[in-house]
Amino acid sequence: MKDFGNILFSSSHDEKKAVIALGGSISKHHAILCTLLNGGAEYAVYMTTAQKTSGSMSGATTDEAKSWGKVKDDSDVATVIGDVTIMFPLVMIRALEVLSEEGLL
Repeated sequence: MKDFGNILFSSSHDEKKAVIALGGSISKHHAILCTLLNGGAEYAVYMTTAQKTSGSMSGATTDEAKSWGKVKDDSDVATVIGDVTIMFPLVMIRALEVLSEEGLL
């Protein structure tokens, strides 16, 4: 419960909120519940090996998050199914390349 309070407090001061959920389970649940309580996130990326059909929190998609208000209806979101240990580093490498090309790094 203390972790949840810390996440809720630390996210309540941000003008815009974003979630990058790597995997699932209780940490994902706490993070996106805090965005719900703070008005919803503008950006969200979920990376997981869980499928939506599993009916688990780990497999819940960004579309599900929109239906609950965890992310805003007009938010920029993506759900990526695959191995996070491979995908996340590749995504970060590309993001850093784009930022560098745009002179933001």
